Amino acid sequence: MSYLPVNAEDECERIKNIVNKQESLMTKKEGREAEMLEVTPHSFRHTFVTRCVRSGMGPATVGKISGHSTQKMTEYYTHLEQGYVKDEYERYDKKYGKES
Repeated sequence: MSYLPVNAEDECERIKNIVNKQESLMTKKEGREAEMLEVTPHSFRHTFVTRCVRSGMGPATVGKISGHSTQKMTEYYTHLEQGYVKDEYERYDKKYGKES
Protein backbone atom coordinates (compact mmCIF):
# COMPACT_ATOMS: atom_id res chain seq x y z
CA MET A 1 0.00 0.00 0.00
CA SER A 2 1.55 3.27 -1.14
CA TYR A 3 0.22 6.73 -0.32
CA LEU A 4 0.32 9.00 -3.36
CA PRO A 5 -2.41 11.49 -4.30
CA VAL A 6 -4.29 10.67 -7.49
CA ASN A 7 -3.51 14.13 -8.86
CA ALA A 8 0.21 14.07 -7.98
CA GLU A 9 1.31 15.07 -11.50
CA ASP A 10 -1.06 18.06 -11.50
CA GLU A 11 0.11 19.16 -8.06
CA CYS A 12 3.77 18.95 -9.11
CA GLU A 13 3.04 21.03 -12.19
CA ARG A 14 1.22 23.62 -10.06
CA ILE A 15 4.13 23.90 -7.59
CA LYS A 16 6.69 24.03 -10.39
CA ASN A 17 4.81 26.86 -12.12
CA ILE A 18 4.58 28.93 -8.92
CA VAL A 19 8.26 28.49 -8.06
CA ASN A 20 9.49 29.08 -11.61
CA LYS A 21 7.37 32.22 -11.99
CA GLN A 22 8.91 33.65 -8.81
CA GLU A 23 12.38 32.63 -9.98
CA SER A 24 11.85 34.43 -13.30
CA LEU A 25 10.75 37.61 -11.53
CA MET A 26 13.73 37.51 -9.16
CA THR A 27 16.27 36.88 -11.91
CA LYS A 28 15.06 39.90 -13.84
CA LYS A 29 15.53 42.07 -10.73
CA GLU A 30 18.92 40.56 -9.93
CA GLY A 31 20.22 40.36 -13.50
CA ARG A 32 21.17 36.68 -13.39
CA GLU A 33 20.30 33.45 -15.20
CA ALA A 34 17.16 31.67 -14.04
CA GLU A 35 17.49 28.27 -12.36
CA MET A 36 14.24 26.56 -13.21
CA LEU A 37 12.91 23.88 -10.89
CA GLU A 38 11.92 20.47 -12.21
CA VAL A 39 9.41 18.82 -9.89
CA THR A 40 8.02 15.30 -10.27
CA PRO A 41 6.13 12.99 -7.90
CA HIS A 42 9.35 10.96 -7.84
CA SER A 43 11.33 13.89 -6.39
CA PHE A 44 8.75 14.22 -3.62
CA ARG A 45 9.22 10.53 -2.80
CA HIS A 46 12.89 11.13 -2.06
CA THR A 47 12.05 14.12 0.15
CA PHE A 48 9.23 12.31 1.95
CA VAL A 49 11.26 9.18 2.71
CA THR A 50 14.23 11.23 3.94
CA ARG A 51 12.01 13.32 6.22
CA CYS A 52 10.33 10.20 7.63
CA VAL A 53 13.71 8.69 8.52
CA ARG A 54 14.98 11.98 9.99
CA SER A 55 11.85 12.23 12.15
CA GLY A 56 12.77 8.91 13.77
CA MET A 57 10.35 6.66 11.90
CA GLY A 58 11.70 3.13 11.59
CA PRO A 59 12.80 1.87 8.17
CA ALA A 60 10.18 -0.90 8.12
CA THR A 61 7.40 1.64 8.66
CA VAL A 62 8.82 4.03 6.07
CA GLY A 63 9.07 1.18 3.58
CA LYS A 64 5.50 0.09 4.24
CA ILE A 65 4.12 3.62 3.80
CA SER A 66 6.17 4.15 0.65
CA GLY A 67 5.23 0.81 -0.88
CA HIS A 68 8.81 -0.47 -0.97
CA SER A 69 9.23 -4.23 -1.17
CA THR A 70 12.76 -4.19 0.31
CA GLN A 71 14.69 -2.19 2.87
CA LYS A 72 17.33 -1.57 0.18
CA MET A 73 14.75 0.43 -1.79
CA THR A 74 13.95 2.55 1.27
CA GLU A 75 17.67 3.17 1.77
CA TYR A 76 17.96 4.24 -1.88
CA TYR A 77 15.33 6.95 -1.34
CA THR A 78 16.89 8.17 1.92
CA HIS A 79 19.37 11.04 1.59
CA LEU A 80 21.07 11.99 4.87
CA GLU A 81 23.59 14.82 4.90
CA GLN A 82 26.95 14.16 6.58
CA GLY A 83 26.18 16.79 9.24
CA TYR A 84 22.98 14.98 10.19
CA VAL A 85 24.78 11.64 10.48
CA LYS A 86 27.48 13.25 12.65
CA ASP A 87 24.88 14.89 14.92
CA GLU A 88 23.02 11.59 15.33
CA TYR A 89 26.25 9.79 16.24
CA GLU A 90 27.16 12.48 18.77
CA ARG A 91 23.68 12.26 20.31
CA TYR A 92 24.12 8.50 20.65
CA ASP A 93 27.66 8.84 22.01
CA LYS A 94 26.54 11.40 24.59
CA LYS A 95 23.85 9.03 25.83
CA TYR A 96 25.69 5.69 25.65
CA GLY A 97 29.40 6.46 25.13
CA LYS A 98 32.13 6.13 27.74
CA GLU A 99 32.61 9.07 30.02
CA SER A 100 36.09 10.52 29.77
